[in-house]
Amino acid sequence: MNLRVARIQLQQKQADDALKTLDSVKGEGWTAIVADIRGEALLSKGDKQGARDAWSKGIDSEASPALKEMMQMKMNNLG
Repeated sequence: MNLRVARIQLQQKQADDALKTLDSVKGEGWTAIVADIRGEALLSKGDKQGARDAWSKGIDSEASPALKEMMQMKMNNLG
C-alpha cells in the first residue's frame, strides 16, 4: 500500500519521495492519514506552515477522534 511506502520513505529521510507517493493515494477514507503523513514530511523539510496546513486539513476531515487529537497535538507543538 502506498501509505506504508510513504511512511518508509519518510523514515529514510526521503520527504520529497514520500510527498509524491502520498499524491497517488486516492479516496476520501484516507484523507486524514495522508494529511498526517504529509504534515510529517513537510515538517521534516522545515516547512512548518505546510505541516500546520496539512494537519489542519486532517483535523477537518472524517478522521477518528484519536487521529484528530494526535494531529492537534502536533500542531500545538509547532508553537
